[in-house]
Amino acid sequence: MAEAAEDLRSVIENEVLVNSEPVSAAWLARESGHDLGACQQALVAAWESQLSERMAAAFVVIGAARGAPRAEVRLVDAVDLDAARSKLGRVASASLYCLGPRAADASGRLAEAAVTVLSTKLASQRSRLAGEASSAGDSFRRGSLLAVRGDSAIDASRPVYDSAFGASAAHDAAAEAMAASRSSSAPGTSAAAAPHRASSSSSSSRGKGGNRGAFFGSAAARKGSGRKVAPAGGKSQGGVPAAAAAPAPARKRVVDSDDEDSDEDEDAGGHAALLARQRMEDEEAEAAAAGASVVAKASRPAGARARRGADGDGVFDDETGGDVGTFDAFRAEPGEGSGKRRTKRVLKEETSMDERGYMITEQKWVEIAAQLELQVIPADPESGHDAYELDYDRASSRVVIRGNSGVAISAGVYQYMSDYLNASVAWGVNRTGVRFDSVSPLPAPTAVRVVRAFKHSYSWNVCTFGYSAAFWDWARWQRELDWLALHGVNLPLAFAGQELVWQKLWLEVGMTDSEVREWFSGPAFLPWQRMGNIMAWGGPLDQDWIEGQAELQQSILDAMMELGMRPVLPGFPGHVPKALRRIYPNASITSTAPWGHFNATYTEVPFLEPTDSHFQALATRFYEIQRDTFGAGRDWSGMAYNADQFNEMEPRNKDPSYLAAANRAVWQAMSTVDANATYVMQAWLFHEQFWTAAAVKAYLSGVPTGRMLILDLNAEEQPLWSKFDSFYGHNFIWNALHNYGGRSGMYGNLTRVATGPPGVKEAMPTATIVGTGFTPEAILQNPVYYELVTRMSWEHKAVDADRFVTRWSQRRYGANSPSAVAAWLLMRRTIYDTAWSWTRWGEVEARPQATVPDRSDLNATASAEALRLLVQAGSNGELDPTSGPYRHDLVDLASQVMQFVFTDEAALLRKLVEQLQAKGSKDPAGAAQVGAAMQAALSSLDALLSTDPSFLLGHWLQEAVTSPNTTTPDQVANRLFNAKNQITLWGLGNIHDYASKLWGGLVGSYYAPRWAMFQKQLLQDLQSGAPFDQAAFVAELIPVELQWNESPARFPDQVSGADPLKTAETLVGQFVNASAAVKAQFEASPGVDHNGGDVVRAYTRDLDQLMLLCSRTEACLGFNYPGGYLKSSLTAPTSSPGSTFYAKVK
Repeated sequence: MAEAAEDLRSVIENEVLVNSEPVSAAWLARESGHDLGACQQALVAAWESQLSERMAAAFVVIGAARGAPRAEVRLVDAVDLDAARSKLGRVASASLYCLGPRAADASGRLAEAAVTVLSTKLASQRSRLAGEASSAGDSFRRGSLLAVRGDSAIDASRPVYDSAFGASAAHDAAAEAMAASRSSSAPGTSAAAAPHRASSSSSSSRGKGGNRGAFFGSAAARKGSGRKVAPAGGKSQGGVPAAAAAPAPARKRVVDSDDEDSDEDEDAGGHAALLARQRMEDEEAEAAAAGASVVAKASRPAGARARRGADGDGVFDDETGGDVGTFDAFRAEPGEGSGKRRTKRVLKEETSMDERGYMITEQKWVEIAAQLELQVIPADPESGHDAYELDYDRASSRVVIRGNSGVAISAGVYQYMSDYLNASVAWGVNRTGVRFDSVSPLPAPTAVRVVRAFKHSYSWNVCTFGYSAAFWDWARWQRELDWLALHGVNLPLAFAGQELVWQKLWLEVGMTDSEVREWFSGPAFLPWQRMGNIMAWGGPLDQDWIEGQAELQQSILDAMMELGMRPVLPGFPGHVPKALRRIYPNASITSTAPWGHFNATYTEVPFLEPTDSHFQALATRFYEIQRDTFGAGRDWSGMAYNADQFNEMEPRNKDPSYLAAANRAVWQAMSTVDANATYVMQAWLFHEQFWTAAAVKAYLSGVPTGRMLILDLNAEEQPLWSKFDSFYGHNFIWNALHNYGGRSGMYGNLTRVATGPPGVKEAMPTATIVGTGFTPEAILQNPVYYELVTRMSWEHKAVDADRFVTRWSQRRYGANSPSAVAAWLLMRRTIYDTAWSWTRWGEVEARPQATVPDRSDLNATASAEALRLLVQAGSNGELDPTSGPYRHDLVDLASQVMQFVFTDEAALLRKLVEQLQAKGSKDPAGAAQVGAAMQAALSSLDALLSTDPSFLLGHWLQEAVTSPNTTTPDQVANRLFNAKNQITLWGLGNIHDYASKLWGGLVGSYYAPRWAMFQKQLLQDLQSGAPFDQAAFVAELIPVELQWNESPARFPDQVSGADPLKTAETLVGQFVNASAAVKAQFEASPGVDHNGGDVVRAYTRDLDQLMLLCSRTEACLGFNYPGGYLKSSLTAPTSSPGSTFYAKVK
């Protein structure tokens, strides 16, 4: 018997503490073979033992069923996970494990024991944790990345928002429910409990750190809030239209002229706020929830998270944590059906290197987290800005990190781990961007206090929601929110899910459902729909997508607000469906200017003139619906809203008074609904020629000073704050745009970033700068650039870029590698010192053309040398070649070098054909050799990219076809087309290759065939003597491109299995370092050159690469160095001091 009990205990501990899975007696009996009674006793014993302490009050579920004005406590058997998922969607708050089946004979005694133990445990916990902000650290130590959020942090300062889903509120409800169940209910049956009161005592417990929920959201928020957003046309309790439901008051928020926030607690929220949210449910969900039992859900003590499944319900995620921005690093093995799950998570021989690394990282993180203590402090008293402190408590041997909000504490944790554990948290599929050292005990930090230099740290561009996040699910969003918090972002753009708001608005005014949904563009093109550039392309949107994205937005907002972020929400700029002309035939509805070479079907979007009387009514209703859809139960005062009326378009009416009135109308509508609203606007439109200083001043004059926040979108390259006199008194944020369309390449200007924000006040002491930010059209690239950009929010002076990059490379790879540091310093002074980010960095992704574009700023030579150094660092043991960050950077840099190699070969081919045609030669042999070399380079590049998960076409496509609420064949086909079209044709070739990518699978299946067609046509023209006809070639090419777009073909979303370092070493040997045999082909003549006979000037000036390039065709007879001119004929040699001519040996 004792042996059986020990065996059962071992299974329970492994399942709950290691696998983060709920355990029921029925499941335990099936898995172990022991009888049901023994399993029940084992569960009770585990509960009453030390195990319950380590699980932080697990086993029993407390929560309020939707639509029920009372809390209920039930014991359920959660073996049927499908049924549990269905019920969980209707449970407002539930955070603990199930204890056992209620149908068994012993269920009465089991329930009574559970009730007694749980209520005692909860009472003792609240007493023990009273006055301690370290309760957050308890969750932290259970394995979540940053269990910083506790209600103590929420109540401490703004902008941090209260949540009705806080665990402490659930605990209070549980205690009352338990007491009621003991006094008024038979054991084992559900008990009616007194409604939870938002009393001063419950508020106090929250203020004293009673919330033990995991960081970045309570348990409910982790699974997508446990709430469903009312669909368009839905009804809520009492038949009241869902859009009209009033939110429960929670806080007052006051924004003064300096945009500083202060607040007063008006109502702690508690159960009243919970019920207000419940009223937002549609009738069907409410009916299904009537009388429903509260069901169990894992509290995930080891840091496990929940994800939103395709059906929109919260489901238990077999994967502990996420890949980017978290240290919850288990990689899950796939399940074998809804009822199957692992009983062990062990390291198997066949486990991939990636998986082993992630599991080790998770174990290291748990050890580190146990030695951290997190405390809440006020914001900086002088500036009101965020602040964090690093300290050490020698009595407890714990590192102490203090901050005034979840974001501030997160930034403090990241600085500690960066400085003392060589931590680097960067983007990368499957956590390939995350690493840190394991040190025990943790080093004591030097006490330091850091105050944010600028109030706001902003993130993202409207386009980012298309180029990067178009298909993200909640699990992926959680990882990004973690990344944002660690990097100190407190003002993030939150644009997901707004189509449901628009749909509700347009249905309300009388449009048909088809008129509304056909107006929407597809998922990958919604950003440009939202800015009024296009409509309908890639659509129509299906209702599942619209509602799924709205639920996703609800979860995003929950998490952002709990972290202390101030989300920037969608505004009403005036772009409307065509059907509005039918609804309001007398309204002043014009059209936006044509955009992106689209025809009138997809552009010239109807624009409701801001001066029309309908504008205010519709815009006001939009903000009301948005508030009621996403803001029920929370403070919705003083929110920020982004609206872009004329993005990349000129206003049709150019009168200054009209410009002022147009902008005023946008602000008036949002301030009518939200008196303290902040109007956020991207200043990108002011780059258009129309926007003179007078026009900009007139437009901005429509909004009172202090009520507008302007995003100087690409201030690192083309600052507008200096051109337009600090935006004539309006507050602005200095941003780095950096990336266009998500195009590949390692580039940027780190010096401008390191000096830009602090230099604003130096150049203009009266400048109204209030923040820094990053606004790339796409993220997930150039991690070093964004590490520095986000750091500048905290820096009061310019940063030494060389010093920053040196330290960054050491942290990123976890070692002080001389070769890696040399590589990065070389790149910092060349690749990362570029003048202009708009340039396409090579021609692999470009649609082939006969003319050779200017590529004078490629830094091809520096890239080749940096690659040699980075390969050397892995080959000679300076760095761990299996490290995710190292492999990512190796593939990134090697692919850039291959891009430059190909670009040189493409230029050589075209110039060679041009020269041969001029001579009347029809011999294609030399040109054909170059063409073959080009195809070999593309094949090698595709193979290289396929060795790292961050460079796979298949990953992007897999995100698309598994995106939330994508289940039917039509939905899958729509997502797949959207994903493919955006990165290739971008329409019907309207903006082709703007969002091109160097991805494994894309190079081989799309770019290589295009270049093969081009080479074939070019050589045919050489033999026939006909000039190359670009228009005819494109006409032949487009059907091939369209076929690829419309094909259902998918591509691998897993790496090829080839080793990135070995692959890179091979490429260096083939395309970077000339072999002895190749070098033997050339004879060097110092101080000599041959005038004339030039074919092309190579972009690379690397001697070995010039030899390799010339050796690929018999038409090249030699080249000069360092000039880089390849010769097809040689004249008499001439003196050329400082130059060496390398002639092929005959």
